[in-house]
Amino acid sequence: NGFAYLHDDETWDLFTPNKDDAPSNIVLALDGDGNGGLWVAGGDVAELGEGGLAHLSAEGIWQTKINSLTFAVSADSKGGVWMSMVGFLVHFPASGKPDQVFSVIDNPNYSKLPGKMAVVLSIVPDNTDGIWIAGNDISLQHGGGLAHLLADRTWEVFDTSNSKLPADQTTTLAADGQGGVWIGTLKGLAHLRADKTWEVFTPSNSQLPEESVMSLATDGQGGV
Repeated sequence: NGFAYLHDDETWDLFTPNKDDAPSNIVLALDGDGNGGLWVAGGDVAELGEGGLAHLSAEGIWQTKINSLTFAVSADSKGGVWMSMVGFLVHFPASGKPDQVFSVIDNPNYSKLPGKMAVVLSIVPDNTDGIWIAGNDISLQHGGGLAHLLADRTWEVFDTSNSKLPADQTTTLAADGQGGVWIGTLKGLAHLRADKTWEVFTPSNSQLPEESVMSLATDGQGGV
């Protein structure tokens, strides 16, 4: 039923499509724009046409960017935004039309999504003008692994066949602030450091409370 903001004085602001321009009652992703505003992505997965991506400015002004189910959103450092729909990963600059489009579709106007990736569920920036993405294959059953879009716009792809990723079904990401990334999967939590070494945490080898990791946030002190 939308999303909420909790103020320091413990009062609440509630945002829904009925009284605001929020894109959907079902919010799948949020990301700050770096200027006091917020990007809001969402939609009903059962109704693939419902949902969208919208921006709420610090002044309280809404702007709709996309009117279609949107899974993930990540603001960049230049006022632009990355977002994902079924079969697409798209970058919008601060103004104007998309300048980068990756898709599962064979089309000369699009670049190809890497590996088996078809539904991007999480996007986080790296520290070199690239991004990390996690998600599913087109069947939504086998996973898309982890992919890294480098600054030169080539891809690195990590999965269970070429890395210590505990499962190809990746769900959520968090940058570690040192060039690496934390990866939530359906079979545990992984940490890929900047030097390409791995840590893997499961309920059997750590105090991880659950095998399926659905959301991550860093603590600002190197932890997650």
